[in-house]
Amino acid sequence: MIKTFLKKFFIAMLSCLLLMNISCADQEQISVKEKTSTWLQVKVIYLNFEGGFYGLVTENGDKLLPMNLAKEYKAIDTLLNIKGHKVEGIATTQQWGTLFKITDVKLIQLGERKAPNEY
Repeated sequence: MIKTFLKKFFIAMLSCLLLMNISCADQEQISVKEKTSTWLQVKVIYLNFEGGFYGLVTENGDKLLPMNLAKEYKAIDTLLNIKGHKVEGIATTQQWGTLFKITDVKLIQLGERKAPNEY
C-alpha cells in the first residue's frame, strides 16, 4: 500500500514539475521589441468586430493594437503622439495589428465620436 502511494506521489510530483517548466518556457517566449525613441503620430480608430476594440494607425499606415490606451483617449479620430514598444509572443482575440505597449503619450487633438457601444 505504501509503495502504491509513493509511486502515485512521485508521478504527481513529476507531472507538476513538468507543467511548471512548460509554463516558464512559454513566458520566456514573450519578447519586447526595442522602445521607440521617436514619437509616432497615430490616429485612434474603433473596429466594430470581434467584440469591438480600439486600434492605432500610424502616419505610415502601420496598425498597432494598444495594450494600455487610456480611457480619455478612447474617442474615434483622436490624434496622439506616442512612444512605446511592440510586444510579441502574446496571443490576443483581435486578429488585427501588432500588439503595442504605450509608455508615453501626448494629446494632439481629441476626437469627438465615441464608439457605438459606449454611452
